Amino acid sequence: MHSENKFINALLTGITQILSGLLMFGAVAVASISLTALIMAVEEITVFIWKHRWINTYQNNYGNAWAVVFWHISLIFLSIAYWAALDVFIPKNKKSVDPNIIPEQIITEKQQQPK
Repeated sequence: MHSENKFINALLTGITQILSGLLMFGAVAVASISLTALIMAVEEITVFIWKHRWINTYQNNYGNAWAVVFWHISLIFLSIAYWAALDVFIPKNKKSVDPNIIPEQIITEKQQQPK
């Protein structure tokens, strides 16, 4: 009976991790596409203000505009994914531990504080 509970808990933990990863992937993909669109919009508006014309981002002189958009999305995706993965998969410490303070000191400090 106890081994069945361990198996079920391990299975649920695994499923939770997979679903968290998929949710993180979707959120990061949407964020990277949104940030890329924002960057392109700022570029367009900046050029329009100074040059009084729109730039055509999708047909540049080198024929690599779609590759540029892809690399924008990729770099933004990787940077957001790194921090999101840290936030999702690496547990945070519940309390900060100072190695110079022993537990007895913490207890006496709590007792001395006025209520």
